[in-house]
Amino acid sequence: MIVNSTSASCKRKDLLLDNHRTQLLGRLESGEISSGRGQHQETSLARPGDTRWGSHYKTLLRIETMWDSIIEVLSVIHDDQRNPSRAGGLVHTMESFSFVFIMKMMLQILRITSDLSSLLQKKDQNIVEAMSLVIDVKARLANLRSEGYEPLLDEAKEFCCENDIPIPNMEDNVPRFGRSRKGGRNNITQDHYFRVDTFYATIDAITTEFDHRFNEVSSELLTCFACLDPRESFSKFDVNKLARLTEIYLDDFSFDDRKK
Repeated sequence: MIVNSTSASCKRKDLLLDNHRTQLLGRLESGEISSGRGQHQETSLARPGDTRWGSHYKTLLRIETMWDSIIEVLSVIHDDQRNPSRAGGLVHTMESFSFVFIMKMMLQILRITSDLSSLLQKKDQNIVEAMSLVIDVKARLANLRSEGYEPLLDEAKEFCCENDIPIPNMEDNVPRFGRSRKGGRNNITQDHYFRVDTFYATIDAITTEFDHRFNEVSSELLTCFACLDPRESFSKFDVNKLARLTEIYLDDFSFDDRKK
């Protein structure tokens, strides 16, 4: 919705780009950022694809980079009485600790998965490399889950301080989503909400999806079949992996076939 609101017309796109360039010049002059070849050249707000994680990563990265410009453009759109919109509500949503925390969290997660996502989208996929990346991604997600919450929380708080966004007291109680406030029976702390219900739950859901799509059997099958890749004169041929295929598909090979 943020992308749609700021990119609905050429006028809005131009306003966003002009505002972002002005912001960049100001930060360059103040020394807050440095100039260099290829730096700060991404100035459009990418529209995320439905299924490609890489496009979501790029969109979130642009939102983070162009934050001030997006807020300014949404405010201008909201103030334009001739064009009623939800822009004001989007500003309110963006300027909340929850939005910032989730944005920072997803940037970290998608940064970990982006290489695998790009590899799996290639027509000439390298199965062995993909399986190696799957193992690496799962390990990095596990490490993020065990050690990444506190650094992420600090990063979100720092961003909020820089942008005058209120930071909740992590010890305050809030009702669980969809539960009654009555009597406080369903209350949890803010820290529990962001740590367990948001951070852990998101990583666990992604890890479960990885386990479903790349379980031990399917991963082994793909690796074994990769030894039959005819490219580079069957350079990846491995007789042991071929023998393992006959064990997996035991009913499809006779005893004599397996002996050969």
